[in-house]
Amino acid sequence: MLDTLFDKIYVINLKRRPDKLANVMGELAKHDVLGAIPTEVIEGVDGQSEINEEFLAANNYKVYDKWTDPWWGRSTTKGEIGCAISHYKLWEKISKKEENALIL
Repeated sequence: MLDTLFDKIYVINLKRRPDKLANVMGELAKHDVLGAIPTEVIEGVDGQSEINEEFLAANNYKVYDKWTDPWWGRSTTKGEIGCAISHYKLWEKISKKEENALIL
């Protein structure tokens, strides 16, 4: 049934987390999704090692510095920034192809 809903599955994963990738791919295989729908692994932007002022400036990204997490009372973390950038870049790619995609 998923193959009638989605043209492709994208799995965003950090290079340093092969354990998480193995878990997601295992779940897709367990439910007979692998092979039924083309699946592509996209390397995510790792906030811990990639996000700094130079990276943001070089890629024309700006972080809204007035936002505060209502639960924790803190600003956006580098991990959250990397996650947002990873999804944004993938959404741009998918929109150009006009695919019906599942993003994990």
